[in-house]
Amino acid sequence: MKLTLGILTLSVMLTTVSHANDKIEEFIDGECLPKNAYHLLDKITDIDCTKNADDSVVVTIGDKAGLMSKQGKWLAEPKYNYILGEFYQGLTVVKNTDDKYGFMDKMGKIVIPFKYTDAWNFTDEMGLAQVKLDKESKWGFINPNDKMVIAPKYDFVYALISENLFTAYRDGKAGFIDKTGKEVIAFDYDEALPFIDGLAMVGKGGKYGFINTKGQVVIPLIYDYALNFENGVAVVETDEKYRLIDRTGKSITALSYDYISYANEDAYMVAQNDKVGYIDISGKPLTKIIYDNAWSFSEGLAVVCLKQKCGYIDITGKEVIPLIYDYASNFENGVAVVETDEKYRLIDRTGKSITALSYDYISYANEDAYMVAQNDKVGYIDISGKPLTKIIYDNAWSFSEGLAVVCLKQKCGYIDITGKEVIKTKYDKANIFSGGKADVWLDGKGFQIDKTGKIIQ
Repeated sequence: MKLTLGILTLSVMLTTVSHANDKIEEFIDGECLPKNAYHLLDKITDIDCTKNADDSVVVTIGDKAGLMSKQGKWLAEPKYNYILGEFYQGLTVVKNTDDKYGFMDKMGKIVIPFKYTDAWNFTDEMGLAQVKLDKESKWGFINPNDKMVIAPKYDFVYALISENLFTAYRDGKAGFIDKTGKEVIAFDYDEALPFIDGLAMVGKGGKYGFINTKGQVVIPLIYDYALNFENGVAVVETDEKYRLIDRTGKSITALSYDYISYANEDAYMVAQNDKVGYIDISGKPLTKIIYDNAWSFSEGLAVVCLKQKCGYIDITGKEVIPLIYDYASNFENGVAVVETDEKYRLIDRTGKSITALSYDYISYANEDAYMVAQNDKVGYIDISGKPLTKIIYDNAWSFSEGLAVVCLKQKCGYIDITGKEVIKTKYDKANIFSGGKADVWLDGKGFQIDKTGKIIQ
């Protein structure tokens, strides 16, 4: 049996600033830009931001990134292809317009030049950063003074550093090195994961087990499959049967299951004889294994389905929203999509209907909006069920960079998150925005436009 988990991954979109100054003010107040940056931004229509731990802000205008102080002053003008943000050892990764990587300090100064073809941020634990000198080269490590302290000879190194050790691959074998490049655990394994709480999963010859930081095997390599420990338990598989073990290798689950999958930090989904249920991390059943399908928890609730009807359980295993729906989605931002008799609506966490109407279809548009269909036409509502547009469009897409493609009478344009048509429906075809640009076609010719609808030369 192949268990479908149904984990919904969301790409969180930052609100795009419109022409109107009040929209810019709203963005500044509601997001991460300093209020005193207003004078720099009142003419800008395409902007994203990410706040760092020191309250500096990576500001992306169009497809170029810069660094702004918490006082609203430019530390580095927006001229870079990418600024990672979050400073470690006082530095962060930056990519220039030639797709070369260097490092910037908190004042916006480039202190390690753009000479690397790939780079990861420094770590506070090890004080080193992983870099490549060319596309075909190996990974090595530099210190904040740009000195290569570990020679570039590794095929791959995990970004996660634990127990002051890097998990690295060299010549097709996995091992562990320290910050000096010393081989602490020999490159003897076919596979290895980073250490978590003093143990790391390793594999050799198709069998898996666990070692400690001294390289000693503490749980023998006897399993056909294994995952790293989380919250003191790990999933292992032998002869197509799955169970949970503790850090000594002792079985936690009384039974072996056909499948075990992570549900949240306190629970796992288990499958047996084509039915699904839940256990906690001590192996204690939270539900009977009776469901035809089940999902991971989202916002404290999980979808479960039985006899072609779906509802929701809470983390204790209690059915808190009855199994009465033909379809049910995970909760996101306090709402979920459900379907009954081929009609769709939004409900809250109590099961109460949010939408006044039932629609022919409802689909996620962004974290604040949904697309709705009625009588072969499409429109948008917000998560409170309030209409953002009339249901008049022949086709529509999810929002990307604050704008969504809508089509009417075989012509396409764009609306903003308020539902306002900001680029007229005049194109024969239109794609979503990416990097502040979108591909459109008119009269058989294709070209790119910016978020104002202006043609990019």
